[in-house]
Amino acid sequence: GSAQGSRSAIAWGPVRPRDEVDTRTRADARRPEGTPGAGEISLAEEVEAVTWIWNRIREGSRFPLAEAEGVIRSLGVLLRALPPGTVPRIRESPLLDYAHTHALHTALLALGWARDLALPPSEAMGLGLSGLFHDVGLLLADPDGRHLAHPGPLDEHGVLAVRSHPTLGAKLLVEAGAPLALAATVAFEHHMGTGPEAYPASGSGRGPHPAARLIQLLSTWDALRSTRPHRAALSRDAALLVLAEGAEEGWVPV
Repeated sequence: GSAQGSRSAIAWGPVRPRDEVDTRTRADARRPEGTPGAGEISLAEEVEAVTWIWNRIREGSRFPLAEAEGVIRSLGVLLRALPPGTVPRIRESPLLDYAHTHALHTALLALGWARDLALPPSEAMGLGLSGLFHDVGLLLADPDGRHLAHPGPLDEHGVLAVRSHPTLGAKLLVEAGAPLALAATVAFEHHMGTGPEAYPASGSGRGPHPAARLIQLLSTWDALRSTRPHRAALSRDAALLVLAEGAEEGWVPV
């Protein structure tokens, strides 16, 4: 898993204890209040691994599929130690890249959904990778992150760049091989829908793949719960209200 002398951020096989991470540098997550063992847990290894994966993709190097699968396995081990219906969030920090934490949160939410439905490991892996890579096209469409970090409405160039990311991401994942077939479909379709902001247009007349609809919902939830350049993070109740209104208006899948 390591490259050019860098230590791999993933422990292969059984995941080593999480309390060995230096608290000054770790990415903290908090178990949901009221759950057994509530408090801080570390996701530093996974954040470090995703940063490395994103950098490899940005450089155009060999697609780091094995390392990505290692991240998903590690997250799965973490989730199996938590009660059903609970998924941790990484503590927000200016030192963390939103694109990385959003990818991890969406993967965690997808894996939590798979855990609670007792899906087989192969299906859980597919959903986890789909959550992790749903926005990977932004690495190509917005390589310096300036559109994603823009605090106001995007100009025409920015809109076109952002709207190209599903196609770019799907192409990248298709070229990476068969294990990412579902992730490629999700990357292409996770912004499809019936609302005015939906894209790209479906040429087949069918709706998005069920997995794409799920990742769209989970990704939207995480975006609402995260601090963005144009607004503060929404509370749980406020985010639920936005999703309920979106479902009524047809732009949130239900």
